[in-house]
Amino acid sequence: SCDCTFLWEEAAPDARHMGLKEAARTAERLRRAFCSVFSPRAETAAAKIVARRAGVRPAVQGALPKVGAHEKFPKLFLFNGFGSKGVTWIPLYAERFAERLCGNAPRG
Repeated sequence: SCDCTFLWEEAAPDARHMGLKEAARTAERLRRAFCSVFSPRAETAAAKIVARRAGVRPAVQGALPKVGAHEKFPKLFLFNGFGSKGVTWIPLYAERFAERLCGNAPRG
């Protein structure tokens, strides 16, 4: 994975063709950076996109995730809206969320 785009107006389930120009530019920047550090002789090699996927990340207004009991429905718990930060934020949030659900005070 080397690129993410945010094309809200054009988001669709079959959006694999979207963001292709941005992905190609990013792939080329990565190729040049790699070649300058590891293999200057490979400068003539072209960047090649071998696969693409499209998806929608859950995000919420304000860009911060929603974690905890719902305001109107206290028996409904939310754990969503991490967006592009999910891979880094979810482990810590999940641990604290589980502690709270089990009746333990969160650490730290």
